[in-house]
Amino acid sequence: MTDTHESRSTTEPGPRKASTQPTKSFFIKMLTRDIALDDAVLDLLDNCLDGAARTLRQKGESKDTVKPYDGFKALLHFSAHEFVIEDNCGGIPLNIAAERAFRMGRPESLDEDEADRGTVGVYGIGMQRALFKFGTGIEVISAGDDPFKVEISDGWLHSEDWDDFDLEPYDGEDVTDGTRIVVRELDPLVRDAFSDRDWVEAFIRYVGQHYSILIEKGFEVLISFDGGEASPVRPVKMSMYLSETEVEGARIAPSIYRGIVDGVDVEIYSGLIAPPKSVGEADRDSEKASSDVKAGWTVVCNDRIVVVHDRSHLTGWGTPPVPSYHGLYSVIAGYVFMKSEDVSKLPLTTTKRGIDLNSPIYSKVMMLMKDAIVPFINFTNEWKTAEQRSAPLKGAVQTPLPEVRTGYAKRANFNTVRKVSGFERHLPKLPSAKSEKKTPRAFLSIDDDEGDLVSRHYGIDEGPPWANSLGKAWSEAVIRAKKSSGT
Repeated sequence: MTDTHESRSTTEPGPRKASTQPTKSFFIKMLTRDIALDDAVLDLLDNCLDGAARTLRQKGESKDTVKPYDGFKALLHFSAHEFVIEDNCGGIPLNIAAERAFRMGRPESLDEDEADRGTVGVYGIGMQRALFKFGTGIEVISAGDDPFKVEISDGWLHSEDWDDFDLEPYDGEDVTDGTRIVVRELDPLVRDAFSDRDWVEAFIRYVGQHYSILIEKGFEVLISFDGGEASPVRPVKMSMYLSETEVEGARIAPSIYRGIVDGVDVEIYSGLIAPPKSVGEADRDSEKASSDVKAGWTVVCNDRIVVVHDRSHLTGWGTPPVPSYHGLYSVIAGYVFMKSEDVSKLPLTTTKRGIDLNSPIYSKVMMLMKDAIVPFINFTNEWKTAEQRSAPLKGAVQTPLPEVRTGYAKRANFNTVRKVSGFERHLPKLPSAKSEKKTPRAFLSIDDDEGDLVSRHYGIDEGPPWANSLGKAWSEAVIRAKKSSGT
């Protein structure tokens, strides 16, 4: 007799499978939705920079010189017909192209290439996200040690199959020592932006801001619009007030914190970028457009500026002991520099235009940022009157931040920070309004009719307290007195 149970187990199929394959159209839509267009272009610029850093490392050259990227450049061409970015940064190594450059994310199973350490890219989605956001008809040419070409067609993007790209040998002459990427069929919204001169000019300013340190270090970015001549992007300058000499032991100078936390080199600078303001001036500053205010924190990761002039909780504003931002503090700025060969340790978001607040490294850094800025908040609160505000910055000059980092910081005295191990700090003694000598004041009671009479006499249209008219009258009285006394 046949064993019925055994018969069923050998003839019936196993359990059905539930597909876990991601839908390509949904995946690409989600991948590209949350990044702004200008940041997507910056992602491609980051790849150029990574190529330059990789080339320097392969040649055994240091990135710590004054202009390590001298000679490296990237050219961007914007138009309604296509987008082109090309560089001379060494191209994409063939093994990186085959294993991860075109994958959606960086595989954890792959060991990091030694030449890839210290670059900006960390998540492995920048190039793909940018290209898929721009459009279709994509061509990537790399003319490194093993030249190749990749074409990504409209058919691949609209198919649900995750077919690998062909790395075809490239023997052309258009690209000789770098990478060129072309997107020929632009998305309608992208086409509108790339053909808008105002958008391109705003993007040029954006690059000048976020790449200011890298451009100062020799990396050249050139941008052309609608077939015009390519022009170099100029870096946005950063500076702070600094007094070279002390007066009664006090001076205007930035506070400086520096050290290493979990393999990340950190430098923090906080100081004044303008004289203290009155309440009225501060209120007017509060009404200015956010982009016109240079106050707040700027955060730099591996020389790439990721947060600019932030005045929110992201950089500690509004969290004790730092008050919420007000126009009164528009004279204060801070700069944080974080650098690591292991980019995954940097508190970057995937767009590299934000800070990961969950980063344990950044939580320690923010603690020191608050300590660095509090003395300047107290300082601006202390100097209130117009007479006082003109006093503390006498002898102080706007000093470029690179000079502060390489000059003043090397001469300054540092003490150990107890709050976070591995750090030291320099806290300058700032001038105190309490010790400032006050000019004697005189008070005068004026009849309204007499005040109007004096104002009309000097042709000044003003009402009480008739400050300009009284000043004119006093100046005239001093001149007459000097003449009569022969002085």
